[in-house]
Amino acid sequence: MIQVTGVAREYLEQLRARAGLDDPQLAIRLVLGPAGQVGLLPGVKGLDDTVIPHRGRPLLLITSETAKLLGTAVLDAAGESGREQLVLRRSTRTSGRQVEASAC
Repeated sequence: MIQVTGVAREYLEQLRARAGLDDPQLAIRLVLGPAGQVGLLPGVKGLDDTVIPHRGRPLLLITSETAKLLGTAVLDAAGESGREQLVLRRSTRTSGRQVEASAC
């Protein structure tokens, strides 16, 4: 299962606030696009979703299919203060590949 760092959770919480997702049922959905792209969209929990909570409410939604494809990847936030971005990296030591995630 994908791991989401504390820094990434805080970053996603900021994205949620900027996007006006005030409804406690709304969360950010991690979606996979063509050519390995990763995106973020607002969403509501579906039947096969894994929910990553933060501060007592759903923060990140991941379908079971997406979770299988990502395996044990790590979602983190990196960059200079005020210019952070999400990065998705493999949890193995053999690959340092990172993929940028777009904001919702």
